[in-house]
Amino acid sequence: PNTLNQLDAMRSALFVIVFAALLLVSVQGGRHIRFALEFTGIETPNPNGTTTITLKAGSQTLATRVSPVFGVDLKTQSFIGTKADWRTLATWSNKTTFTEAGRIAFGTHLHSAHTIDFATDATGRVFDVPTNNTAQLVATATYRISRGEGAFAGATGTLSASFAATKQGAGYSLVALVIGQFWVPN
Repeated sequence: PNTLNQLDAMRSALFVIVFAALLLVSVQGGRHIRFALEFTGIETPNPNGTTTITLKAGSQTLATRVSPVFGVDLKTQSFIGTKADWRTLATWSNKTTFTEAGRIAFGTHLHSAHTIDFATDATGRVFDVPTNNTAQLVATATYRISRGEGAFAGATGTLSASFAATKQGAGYSLVALVIGQFWVPN
């Protein structure tokens, strides 16, 4: 009988330890957030030499197709309702390198309480497109997420973006593919 009581006590203690460990992991582990969005918008020059980048994306599904005929293609299917707004300020070192900082706000057209703030991790790069059209450029940048609000309070992580730009007036029309991964504390 004494051995059975000790065995029951050990099982109970083991259960409590495992439960506490699982609880601790769930509290400290946080939520892993990830997304991929195709944003569209404009880059507008400012009088001080910086540029403001304003992009929008709705809820969407992205599908990549690899084809022996077309090579590769991306299809975007958008849905009505929620959206993401990208607003940044870019500072140019020269015609091909920049730093950028800003915010993405996620929500509806009336309320966007969930945000992430970010800045370039190094410098972004612009590359000429080897076509006869000198009004087209591509660019790339990586960003570090420094904070979040709403559902993303305490966010830390990264974004990467690939931009295609077409000259439009004094600025550029942009299409940006953005991939983000970050953690939010529970």
